[in-house]
Amino acid sequence: TGGSIGVPPPPPRRRLRGKRTSCVAEGGLVSPKRPRTVTLAADLAPGCPTAGVAASDSGAFGGGSGGSGGLVFACTGVKLTEHQQQGLVAVGTLSAECSPQVTHLVAKCLRRTVKLMCAICRGLPIVHPKYLDRCAAGCAASSRRCSRGPGGAPDERPDLLWDKDGEAAFARRLSLPGYALAPALRRARTYGPLLRGRAVRLLGPASCELRAALEAVVAAADGRWLQEDLDDLGTPGDVLLLAENRAAAEQVVAAGPSVGGPIYLAEALLAAACSQELRLEPYRLVG
Repeated sequence: TGGSIGVPPPPPRRRLRGKRTSCVAEGGLVSPKRPRTVTLAADLAPGCPTAGVAASDSGAFGGGSGGSGGLVFACTGVKLTEHQQQGLVAVGTLSAECSPQVTHLVAKCLRRTVKLMCAICRGLPIVHPKYLDRCAAGCAASSRRCSRGPGGAPDERPDLLWDKDGEAAFARRLSLPGYALAPALRRARTYGPLLRGRAVRLLGPASCELRAALEAVVAAADGRWLQEDLDDLGTPGDVLLLAENRAAAEQVVAAGPSVGGPIYLAEALLAAACSQELRLEPYRLVG
């Protein structure tokens, strides 16, 4: 009596530990990391590149159907949270590569990875991971597996990626003032595969990383990758001859007979994959 009654301390808080599955981009051909300002399409003013995009602009000419109507996602430079993984599983499946079956690429910012270049070549929607959060929320509310179409996966347009800093970095790297991702994707969807009807061959010594990246981009752009031999070079104009640098190109020219056309820096094709505009003359090495 007369004394204060002690209040028992609250129980200790338990930390929930869960294993997250990483979905990280391939390591090559990526610019150094730096702080970025990433904006979702839903946050943009009406005059911004991806605001008010038409429904047809979010489709792709090269994406698969994902089997029985589901979506197929590839990820680049992003680690999915558990909630995002649940959203992905609810509406589709995950592909380790940006294969022809992929319907969407998930990215938090604009970095020049092989998966990103292949996605642009195929005209795929590139969405922020928050899209998968919305997929998870929508399917949890409906308590069923979602499928694409009315009442299925949510509209991707509010979550289309727009990375202002990344686009500025691409503009500097590609010497294309005003570069933007949305117009590049629109060109891919409007005009079709960039390399349709053309073959590509990499001449001289080159790194395995560059060779693999070029081969993937050629496949995504519906071109034909020529192997090491010189037997099938086609007719002039049909074959795009590339070299990793000027020294490699000059080595090829000095070593044997004419290769049948000018040789361009391999960067020409990587830049074209990002912009969907094949500009060769600025990259001419010899010939």
